Amino acid sequence: MFGSAEQLRIGVIGFGRIGATYAQAWRDCPGVELAGVCDRDAAARRRAAELAIPAFEDLDEMLETIQPDAVSVCTPPSSHGELAARCLDRGIDVLCEKPLTTDLASALQLWDVAAQTGRLLLVASKFRHVPELRLARELIRRGEIGLVQDFRIEFASPVPMANRWYSRRSASGGGVILDNGWNAFDRIHFLFSGIRAVRARLGDGPQGLEEVEGSAVIDIVAAGGETGQAVLSWSTPPSGDAYVSVWGERGSIHVVWKSSRLERRSSGSRALGGAYDKADAHRRMMRSFREVLAGREQPWGTREEYLGVAAAVEAAYRSCASQAEEIVSQPPRMATAH
Repeated sequence: MFGSAEQLRIGVIGFGRIGATYAQAWRDCPGVELAGVCDRDAAARRRAAELAIPAFEDLDEMLETIQPDAVSVCTPPSSHGELAARCLDRGIDVLCEKPLTTDLASALQLWDVAAQTGRLLLVASKFRHVPELRLARELIRRGEIGLVQDFRIEFASPVPMANRWYSRRSASGGGVILDNGWNAFDRIHFLFSGIRAVRARLGDGPQGLEEVEGSAVIDIVAAGGETGQAVLSWSTPPSGDAYVSVWGERGSIHVVWKSSRLERRSSGSRALGGAYDKADAHRRMMRSFREVLAGREQPWGTREEYLGVAAAVEAAYRSCASQAEEIVSQPPRMATAH
């Protein structure tokens, strides 16, 4: 545990786009020292050095040199499990970028390592720290829009992927279902506490990706019986301004990139907050991680939730193959000591 006067020493593994975002968020976090970054790419290390961040090519060298209390794993997904496990085995707490791993079995193994070492393992969930989404969950649970009748989660935007690691299965582990789908399923766990079943179908994308899927639509039955849909695409623009919409018997909530709102049938619309701020969401997540390590906050996500997200991703891929609804398996509970 860390006291309020102690500095938390952080290492960042992977200094690409997301790694640089993490590094800046850590540098903006009070009580944190960004002690170093690790990346095999020489250009990435040069960028870190230009920012006066110690940069290393070898992970073991970085860990031995800077002696971090915790690390952020920001490499492509295929390496998440191996890198996180190496750090946990050395007694280092881990904040891992999503997806936690590329399949459910390796996610289970990684949580076992965390349990055996007694270290903290958390999956990065920046949207759980967005004030408008947190308020939306509170309003839904308070019954402000009545019984939920439908929901829609949309992560769609034209992004060229053909020349990026996302399109190489050996690095990414999967396409838009694993990437944006992890975000979508995490939102549903956050809002509705779980997922029962999914039915997924792939879309035709103009990018011509050969190894991974670029678009998908997934029908979802949430834990409480709520039904809705996730729309995921790297190729098509969004259908509207909201990335989360929930319709109830008395109104609706729309969490929007620019200006979220609550719409009541009886009293019209009111604003719920400002525009989505990616940097602010990351800063909030980093501050929360430090508070969790200090024992002042509970983790924002549990083992069961993130294994549930991983299970939903696998069920979606099964559904694409079977062309039928697939039940989402429930993760096994941790064994209790006797």
